[in-house]
Order: sequence, then C-alpha cells, then structure tokens
Amino acid sequence: MSSLRRDAGSWPDVGLLILYFALRLHRVGNFPVFIDEAFHIRWARDVWSLSPFGSADEGKALIAWLLAPFWPFHDALWLSRTAVILVTVLGLAGLIGLGRNLMNRQIGRAAALVAVFLPYPFFFDRLALADSVAASAGLCTAFVVVRAIRDRRHSTAALGGVLLLLALLTKLSMIVVLAVPVLAVMLLSPITEWRKSLPLMITIYGVCSMLAAPLLAVAWGHTDFGLHHTRTNFFSTDLVGLPGRILGNVQTFVAWMNIYIGWPLLVLSGAGSLIALIRRDGRAVFVVSLALLPTIEFWMISTYILPRFYLLGVGAGLLLAAYAAVYIYSALSKWNLLPQRILGAGAIICFAAIIAPMARFILIAYSSPEHLPLVGLDHQDYIAGSTSGFGLIEAARRLQTIGSTGTTTVICSDRITCDRLSVYVDNNRVNFERTDILTPRWVDDQDQAGNLVLLAEDNPPIVSSFEPGTEYRLVLLQTYTRPGGKSSLDLYQIRAQH
Repeated sequence: MSSLRRDAGSWPDVGLLILYFALRLHRVGNFPVFIDEAFHIRWARDVWSLSPFGSADEGKALIAWLLAPFWPFHDALWLSRTAVILVTVLGLAGLIGLGRNLMNRQIGRAAALVAVFLPYPFFFDRLALADSVAASAGLCTAFVVVRAIRDRRHSTAALGGVLLLLALLTKLSMIVVLAVPVLAVMLLSPITEWRKSLPLMITIYGVCSMLAAPLLAVAWGHTDFGLHHTRTNFFSTDLVGLPGRILGNVQTFVAWMNIYIGWPLLVLSGAGSLIALIRRDGRAVFVVSLALLPTIEFWMISTYILPRFYLLGVGAGLLLAAYAAVYIYSALSKWNLLPQRILGAGAIICFAAIIAPMARFILIAYSSPEHLPLVGLDHQDYIAGSTSGFGLIEAARRLQTIGSTGTTTVICSDRITCDRLSVYVDNNRVNFERTDILTPRWVDDQDQAGNLVLLAEDNPPIVSSFEPGTEYRLVLLQTYTRPGGKSSLDLYQIRAQH
C-alpha cells in the first residue's frame, strides 16, 4: 500500500514533465535556425565523418555527440531541437528532485510549474544550443550529489562523477560545477560528519577523473577542449578595470533577468536567499550557492556576456522563490492576520498573475516568433541581425523549386550561411560550396549544362562578402528582408563576364 501511495504521489511530477516536453516540442521548428545551431548541426554531421572533436575546440564537445545519434541529415533542425528538449526534461526532473530532497515536495513542484512556463528557459530550451543542455546537466549533477551525500552510497556518488564529467563536456564554463560536491558536504552535513563524507567526495571526483583521462588521451593532438580559448579570455582580463566590469555586468544581468523572469520572481528569489541566510538553513543555503555559481562566469570572467549564460542558475532561483513564497504564506497563516480562505485565494491570484504574462510569451512563440519580446541583444541575434535565421526558410523553398532541369550550386562566402540554408534544403539537386570552387570556366560549363550557380549572401555579412570583380556578373534574384529591415539574405545568380 505504501508503494502504491508513493507511486500515486509521483503522478503530478510526471504530469509536469509531460507538460514541459509537450509545450516545448509543439511547433518547435517554427522559429528559424540560429547561427550557433547550424554550427552544432554541422559538428554533429562531422561525427559521422569520423571527426568527433569539431565542437570540442569551442569547449562544447558534448553537443555534437548528443545530436549525432539523431542522424541530423534530414529534418536536422527538428531532430536536433528535440534532442535538446529531451535533455531539458531530465533537467526539470533534477529540479523537482532537488526541491523534494532539500526543501519539500510542494516547493519542488511549484518551482517546476513556473519553469514550465517561464519565457527564459522556454525560449532557449527550444533551440539546439549547448546552454540548456549544460543547465540540465548541472541540475542533475547537483541532485545526484545531494542524494549521494544524504544516503552515503558510493554507487550514487559514482553516478555523480559521471554527470559531473558530462556537465564539463557540455560547456567548459560549467567548471564552476566542480564546487558542487564540496558545497554539498559543507552545507548539508554537520561539521562532525565531514570526515565520513570524504570517501564520497573522493568517489565523485575519482570517477570523473578516471573517465576523463582516456578521453583526453584519445583527443590528444586533436583538441584542447576549449582550454586555450578560456585561458586566453581569463588572462587577458584587465584586472584594473575588473570592478567596473563586474558592476556593469551585474546591472546588465538585473535588466535582462527583469525582462525574462520578471521582478516578482526576482524579488521572491532574493527574499528566499535572505530567509535562508537568516535562518541558517543549510539546505536552502546550498540552493543559494547553486544560484550564485553561474554568476562567477557571468559577472566576472566573461568579457562578452549573453543572456543565455545564466540558465544554470534559473532552477535554483525558482526554488528560492518558491521557498520564500511558502515561508511567507506559512508565517501569515500562523499569525492569523487573514482568514485561511482569503489567504489561499490571494496566493492563487498572485500565482496566476505571475503565470499569465508567461503564457502570452508562449503563444507568441507559436504564432508570431518575430514578435517575441526578447532583450535587445537577443532580438538582434535571433530575429533582426545577420545571425538570425529569418528569410532562410523562404530562400530554401526558392532553391528547391528553381532550376528544375538541372542541379543548383549555391556558393557562400561565409560557410555558415550555406550551413544554415542546408538545414532547410532536402534536395539532392541542390549543392552547397564555398567561393574557392569558382572559376569563370567552371561557371560557363555549369551554364551550358543547364545548371544554376547561385550566390547566397548575408547583408551585412557575418564575416566577409563576395567581390565579383571583373570576372563575374551578379544578377539579384531575391532579397529576403529580416524583421526590422536591418539585415537580409540576398540570393544572386552568378554569370561569367565575357
């Protein structure tokens, strides 16, 4: 009977996971491919060409290995985004587990319910980016480490070591997660029991190291897993200007989070942190540390910050917000300042007021993604700028119907332009090449064979643009203007000059 009761008590958690997955999967291809997604899909395809370390140089080895088993050659965007969504569902399960083990089941579920609708993770979870995967890996790592410390089981600690390595491979900036086992021991165990927890920590770090060693040996000479890139950024930091940059990053962070999370949740999260510190609640303080860990990179190390860099801390922030809400509700109930019915109704109204704007964001994402209320930098990157995928779907449709009597070769100065177009083109009569292949003789031969040679250019260019000189003549076929009119994708026919 107790087993049945326990199973029945898990159904709301299962329902949250299903709702989370369904909302993210619905019309997941509606938002055009972002430039970084095209990189990840290309690297995943390279894995099948026995080049598995394409993404490792950027410190994101795992993203290519995650997408590759889904065979990202046909419907690549849908498959890649679905793979990421599946991982984020595991991240939500980790969030629920953290809430249940560190606070209580209701707090975990309340945080998870808000996470289902929250625009910040909702937007990024539906893109084939490493950041959502990294955040999910971090939450799962924290949950398993907490269980290992609580239950004192070495098998669970070994699993924690595996997840710790996966988190590091997802994004090198996840190196901050290495502190989680130490923090768990210090904050979740009495000082008198720290020595008993030492073997568990050794197991976690030992398993992580033993699995990393052969991987590093295989990769030796092929990649440094992004260490050079990260080290260069860190040591090139202007220490004199560091305080000013931290202050600027904090101000930017608050402005961005106010848009993506909203001030009610930010206030509740801050209140939860204060309550945890005042009460010296070690479990809640551990959650505070999880919320603060990503800020080490976000506020201090990064010289170029992006809103998605803080995804790791969102789950912990939501737990703290729920923790504060439950504490305030319990205090008001205890003081009998309001009748219980009015207090309950007020809590429901407040919760509905927080969720309502989030639901509107989701509806816009489904129907008119170009109108999504993103922060300024994200609006430029994902919607208005040359890195956006808007215009690519229309251009791909044109490519699949143009030149029906022969083949079409699309030339791109920037390889990433062709990579993004190829995501939408499923036609073996359309080939993508770099400008290196171009010669006037080759263009003439293609023309005489009834084949088309086209040029696809982002305007303004991402890296470089094609200069036809006196050898080629460009005939503009179509301009696909992106929302806002600040950039476009231009399609030309290339002809040799005679």
